[in-house]
Amino acid sequence: MARAVNKAEAGGTAHLVAALAKALREQQQLTQEELGEKVGYTGSAISAMETCAQPASDKLRSLAEDARRDNVCVQVLPMDRGLRGTYAGDRGAMKLVETKDHEHLVYMEIEDQGILVSDPPEVSQLAHRYAKIRAQALSPDDSLSLIERLAGEER
Repeated sequence: MARAVNKAEAGGTAHLVAALAKALREQQQLTQEELGEKVGYTGSAISAMETCAQPASDKLRSLAEDARRDNVCVQVLPMDRGLRGTYAGDRGAMKLVETKDHEHLVYMEIEDQGILVSDPPEVSQLAHRYAKIRAQALSPDDSLSLIERLAGEER
């Protein structure tokens, strides 16, 4: 019964993450138990996470639609990056911003806290980290293909 409650409360991001996690796990030919061992969870925890993947089709289609826009770049960071050790995106969400005056800023969300960084040396360091994240991610075309496949609309 608790699972039904959790499923009902799961938001769009949870559904998207579940669908991508399952696809990447299957791509790596790992069972839920094997993945659980590698990331420190039980196989049943991985299974519970993946159970909300089915209703994500509409959200994945919407994401694929957005990814096809000329002014949008979507890149999927493969789940196995964490299996090989740390990866550049392990500290949470990060957005690079350039103001109309060409000032560069970084906005990060770490543990429920928003941080705006404006110190040029620190912004530069974070910009390098962002570049590394993009280098570790699938290409935009490969990301779109994966999202379309997960949504069941392969072209």
